[in-house]
Amino acid sequence: MDGLRFLVLSALVLSASVCHGASLNTNETEAQQFLDDYNAAAIDDYYISSEASWALDTNITEYNTQKMLTNVSAQLESIYAKAKVCLSSDNCVSLEPDLTRIMAKSRNYTELTTVWKKWRDVSGKVMPQLYSEYVDLNNDAVKLLGNMWAQEWNERIDILKPFKDKDSMDVTEELKRQCFPFWYSNLCLIFIFRIKMCTDVTHEDLMTIHHEMGHIQYYLQYQNQSVLFRTGANPGFHEAVGDVMALSVGTPEHLRTIGLYKNQDNDEETDLNFLLNMALQKVAFLPFGYLIDQWRWSVFRGDTTPESYNEDWWSLRCKYQGVSPPVRRQDTDFDPGAKYHVASGTPYIR
Repeated sequence: MDGLRFLVLSALVLSASVCHGASLNTNETEAQQFLDDYNAAAIDDYYISSEASWALDTNITEYNTQKMLTNVSAQLESIYAKAKVCLSSDNCVSLEPDLTRIMAKSRNYTELTTVWKKWRDVSGKVMPQLYSEYVDLNNDAVKLLGNMWAQEWNERIDILKPFKDKDSMDVTEELKRQCFPFWYSNLCLIFIFRIKMCTDVTHEDLMTIHHEMGHIQYYLQYQNQSVLFRTGANPGFHEAVGDVMALSVGTPEHLRTIGLYKNQDNDEETDLNFLLNMALQKVAFLPFGYLIDQWRWSVFRGDTTPESYNEDWWSLRCKYQGVSPPVRRQDTDFDPGAKYHVASGTPYIR
């Protein structure tokens, strides 16, 4: 028996003994039996919980909403999940994939600013009071650059790439031309792991879904461990495994192998376009991921008050990203809430 497993077994036995006022049991066989019994029961509970969570997350009905809205955090997530922008009286669309597609592909400034503002009106702007309550409970927490939050700038590679006559290895058009058999709103893999994602036929979503499958590969590696060990080494490790998959898939060699990238050139200009594209994704994201948690920590420390939520948010956006809002913002706006990681309480730095 390895040392870590023995320590866990010992801790379980000690805990059980102390709780029941019994003397310390040092019998390893009995400890193993205890852990086996616990694991058998926990697996059933784990499965039931996972199925219930999936059903709830994929079926946001009024009945399920009432069940879900038993705490403030769930209310914030529900607002974000159900938010829709009405582009006309009979055309109301969600963030994914519709608004994301507009932000990525439109070059109409009026359309972009309208979508940008309307998304924040239906998501973040209705959250401030709830978010303030969420913090209290937990303490007792420009230019339009091709993305709803300007966290990645790669959708502007067409106008930013230094060598206009060379491509930047974006295979979106080839995916569409081939009707690439990969795009499903609900992709099921090996029947026990599921991805809930509204996809669009784009190079970026091809990378994203491979990132998500990286998570699944990691799940598969520890699926036969006891329930106590069915998790990543740390929260950041899962993301690292996902990015290994996405970065590997995005190389010219792999894209050629699967028939999506036809260009056989390996010239310096194409390489530089590709590297700039990657930098617009990965380097541009670093200050955004950092400032979100800077803002969150400031809120939970009490330095940022509900009255200054939005002002302090844009102060950080300007300081670290060098971006400003495309339209005038008010104290009554709550632009942080227009980002899922704020609405759901999900940290970037883990």
